[in-house]
Amino acid sequence: RFGLGLKTASLSQCSRMTVTSVQNGSVANLGWDIDELRSSGRRWTPAHSDKKTIEDQIHLLSGHDGTIVRWQKLDRLLGPDSESHSSDDLDTVFESVASHLEVVFHRFMNRVNTNGQPQLTIFVNERKLKPWDPFLSTYPVENQVWRIEDQNVQLPSGVSRVVGHVLPTEREAISDNCHELWDSAGRRRWNQLQGFYVYRLDRLITHGS
Repeated sequence: RFGLGLKTASLSQCSRMTVTSVQNGSVANLGWDIDELRSSGRRWTPAHSDKKTIEDQIHLLSGHDGTIVRWQKLDRLLGPDSESHSSDDLDTVFESVASHLEVVFHRFMNRVNTNGQPQLTIFVNERKLKPWDPFLSTYPVENQVWRIEDQNVQLPSGVSRVVGHVLPTEREAISDNCHELWDSAGRRRWNQLQGFYVYRLDRLITHGS
């Protein structure tokens, strides 16, 4: 089911990627290794994980069907001179990645399945990420978050929904005992968050432009 996007996105960050999928007890494992590609005369020979690695990945799925994408040889994470960087530099990268994921996939992380579980849960170094909601959708005080100009717009590519939001000020949030919620959503500074938020199938493409 995976097309070119998974491969190119993964290999832009690492030199080896493998995909392990489990469905109805059937296990598939396949990947690509840039170093092996170079040494093989540029023949795209698939790479397989060893038996123990596959078993460990299946264990992570806790008996459920699912897919694990594994990145190895993360030589692009800190650049070509990655060996000269400290662990603090790596922590900074992980924090940036976590913030990005909380923004881009916040609608999926907020959505709940019929079984009461979140549709998507993301962990970074065993830390569960919290969705970042730029529109304060869970603000508990009525009429403090205004939705305006909610309409569908016909474009050449199809119909797009356009919604405007007016959020409470910091003083109003303090008065409503919601300063923590307001401060969390505005962690990037509210004056830098104004602008257009564009979604494609609920994934945030650009924000605050």
